[in-house]
Amino acid sequence: MAGGRGRHVTLVVPGLLGSAGPGNALSTQAAPMWSEGLALPALERFFSRAVPMDSRPSQRDLATLLFESFGVEKDGSDWPAAAVTRCLDGAGDDGRWWLRADPVHLRANMGDLSLVEGLQVSMAEARALAAEINDQLGDPGVCLQVLAPNRWYLGFDAAPDLVTQAPWETAGSGVGAHLPRGVDASQWQTRINHVQMILHASPVNSARESRGEPIINSLWLWGGGRSPRVPAGLWHGVWSDDELLAGLAQLAKIPRETLPADARAWLTLAGFNGDYLIASSAAYVPVRCRDVDAWRAIVLEFEASWMMPLLEALKAGRVQSVSLRGVGPRDFRLNRRQLRHWWRRTKPFARILSEYG
Repeated sequence: MAGGRGRHVTLVVPGLLGSAGPGNALSTQAAPMWSEGLALPALERFFSRAVPMDSRPSQRDLATLLFESFGVEKDGSDWPAAAVTRCLDGAGDDGRWWLRADPVHLRANMGDLSLVEGLQVSMAEARALAAEINDQLGDPGVCLQVLAPNRWYLGFDAAPDLVTQAPWETAGSGVGAHLPRGVDASQWQTRINHVQMILHASPVNSARESRGEPIINSLWLWGGGRSPRVPAGLWHGVWSDDELLAGLAQLAKIPRETLPADARAWLTLAGFNGDYLIASSAAYVPVRCRDVDAWRAIVLEFEASWMMPLLEALKAGRVQSVSLRGVGPRDFRLNRRQLRHWWRRTKPFARILSEYG
């Protein structure tokens, strides 16, 4: 947080500079190709005049960025996404260890399997499939709880020894390298194999197949842990469409809203004094997939809808500072005084990508 009187806004935009977690940064050679022909005067001005902030030395994945934004410390092998979103879905904190077991469609791809994005599941389908699994598996270690169509949960009194990865980390690669690890991983892989057989024979999937929809052929285990302690008072308001951030805001008892269309709309919604958090992960998956066209469209939209009006607001005194987090291994902050540093030479965006991405 920036502190002080007035409005201070922090934007968490992973992937904005072509970096999406450890080992997924742009090379110096790739930066000119990704940025070729992009007109981004506001972003160039921001990064040329902003001051790098203290941050973790290594690049952070998406879940790490979101939990760190709320001052949550990691207690275990996973970030406890399941416990956070379970509270968002209306369940209270019962002190148990929870694991997400989300319905997915796995598709054969170049000798491996990949997750299909944007799988649509109705609540009726989710409940019917979970009931079939619970009834037919006959395994006391598995009792699926469905609280939202795409958010299924497994609860435990004692935590299994599992290290998992969020589904978005598989983007741009096969799932083989992202399956659960740990002492109990092989036992859970056997269970998932049995679940896949139940799903294959399900009337729900037969109906989906007849409608030309991807079948639900597996479960993705991730985000295990107990409900975390989330410090209160870090933010005066949160705007994001991310379910994890919404859950963290709820646990911190911080007002939260969906992401507005642009900064001009946000300026009419936010109070005058306070520290505000705005987060968008739209660029994260395109960067992991090396989808240059999608990434360029997102960056252009961010320039026009967010950075340009925020710099205008900063110049006019409607905002006192603008911070960017998650764009690379460093975070950045720009205040009104620094914005007036006209003598600082403006860097082209390709150079910004290669230096900071």
